[in-house]
Amino acid sequence: MTKFNDKNTGDTVSATEYNNVVRAFKNAIENSGQNINADNDQNSKAMANYAHVSTFYTDSGIADAYILSPISNFKGLTALAEGAGIRFRASNPNNGAATANVNGLTPVAIKKEDGITDLDAGDILTDQDTYLRYDGSVWILISRVTDGDFLNSKSASGYTYQPNGLLLQWGSTEIMPGTSPLINLPISFTTSNLIVFTTFEALNTDTSTGVNAIGQVYSKSVSNIQIRNLDSVNHAFSWFSIGY
Repeated sequence: MTKFNDKNTGDTVSATEYNNVVRAFKNAIENSGQNINADNDQNSKAMANYAHVSTFYTDSGIADAYILSPISNFKGLTALAEGAGIRFRASNPNNGAATANVNGLTPVAIKKEDGITDLDAGDILTDQDTYLRYDGSVWILISRVTDGDFLNSKSASGYTYQPNGLLLQWGSTEIMPGTSPLINLPISFTTSNLIVFTTFEALNTDTSTGVNAIGQVYSKSVSNIQIRNLDSVNHAFSWFSIGY
């Protein structure tokens, strides 16, 4: 293929040289989702479409080994360069250390923001986009606080991240008398489970007399808690934990 910018003699270009230039614009326009027409702004629109959409990839891999491909006809990364950023919606949550193979280049490790630490289970989930930035050697999992939308799960056993780095988690469970079952947290804290609160549930019930429902926080760790039912009958206990 003749490069148009290599030409340094003569006053004309050949049909082949001309078509090479036009074809490059045509491909960019059509791959951005447009049909060629008389609009003189189509190339600008193509660049805008690429800027807004081309960083999103689909995942066809498995947990911990994500295979990412560009959507539709958009072209993906052809080489990894420091500062490259992508986002994708994972097909499976990660179980621990993970890699990303972007556009068939090569599997590259995904690390936490320090660029050294492997991911914890649940760092990549399926109900929100995952953002990665290439630092020249590994993919960095970018903070999941994006555009003011804090990563969260609004389920009965859920969690929400805070902009100051704290993680709030909650849930409920029925506990038999005299027992203290192990309750796994929705997401493991990275560093510390600071405090746990608990209270028993008795919705729409008058429990002002004759009830001695006491839930004791029996143990806590970064990944689970234990609540002990000190009463002589079953009770459902709600719990709330704060950590980071």
